[in-house]
Amino acid sequence: MSLYFGRVIFPKIAAKRDLPAARHASMVGIQTMDDLGVWCNYGQLHRDFKKMYVKGLWKKVLPEKEYNSIPWQKIEDCDASFLQDLFQRIAYRQGEMGKWLGESTPYMLGHFGIQESDWSNDGSTNYWGLGHPKHHANEDDGQVGVVLNCLYNRDPMCHGTVNFTRSGLPISVKKQIAEHFWGSGDAVDEIGDYKPTNEAKMRRLRWIICRKELHDMLGLCSWMAPWVVSPNKSENYIGDDDMEGKVYRALTGRNTTAKQLDDAGFRAFTLHRAYTMREMNEVNMRKNHDFYPGWIFKDAKDRPAFTKGTIRMDKDDIEKSFDIFFKLINWDPATGAPTEQAYKDINLEFVIPVMQKEGLIPGK
Repeated sequence: MSLYFGRVIFPKIAAKRDLPAARHASMVGIQTMDDLGVWCNYGQLHRDFKKMYVKGLWKKVLPEKEYNSIPWQKIEDCDASFLQDLFQRIAYRQGEMGKWLGESTPYMLGHFGIQESDWSNDGSTNYWGLGHPKHHANEDDGQVGVVLNCLYNRDPMCHGTVNFTRSGLPISVKKQIAEHFWGSGDAVDEIGDYKPTNEAKMRRLRWIICRKELHDMLGLCSWMAPWVVSPNKSENYIGDDDMEGKVYRALTGRNTTAKQLDDAGFRAFTLHRAYTMREMNEVNMRKNHDFYPGWIFKDAKDRPAFTKGTIRMDKDDIEKSFDIFFKLINWDPATGAPTEQAYKDINLEFVIPVMQKEGLIPGK
């Protein structure tokens, strides 16, 4: 994500599509950021800075002396050394800008008196909620991508969605593969030609989450995984759903099936949900955690949702997606919290007494 500096921090570079200048700025940015140990929150830092700059907000919120000390002209001159100044301020918490850009987005906005909705309703920020940006949401996988991004405390860093939907295969072939693995071709739509939600999509979402957690636990990179598609026409482009299992068995000698590994992934996901509920002291996660931004319901040409050519979502349809998903995994649909039976079903009985004691079992 550091390689986006040239295209984001310097608006003129992006406008002119000046590739050499973009490369130079990107390399200066990534090296400086790494040297100083600055994290960009998957590009959110870039976009936060840019919106504050383009909208003239830095001048409004910074003390005059600090504002005048910042070499703003270097941005207009596309001078990459501006990044060295910027990251020095962030790394050492110098001034108001350095301190608050070093915090997550909501803390920065709150400190400067800016409504979080100014970010979550503006698609250019990519801001999702709880301080994190979207990561392969409706632009790549419709309702599946939206619900996925809502369920985590940060961007889910999951490619089980996009590696399938943007595999390059025709939608007819993707639907055949979806039928093979998830029981219905309705589990996938063509990007930008989304249909209303259904159980098959949420069934695929459950599988995606299992694999995301599994990859985290096994230390496997999901940049190309999972491998449900194949480049081989002779195999009807159907991939190997047990690739992770084969790697695991080869390395450990344990005869663990793909289903057992998926079950382990889902246990991890459920345990993370329980832990988050305890940290928040909150049972109604659907209301107070599973946020989605307003910009997913907008279209530049005001095309309705489910119109070919738009990635615009429909709010009622997204709420229905949550209903379907939570029922599918035996969580309480009203609160999005695992039920007592849900913990029992996946051998997490030890969690129940703690959640009961803290009032975090829905309906109890």
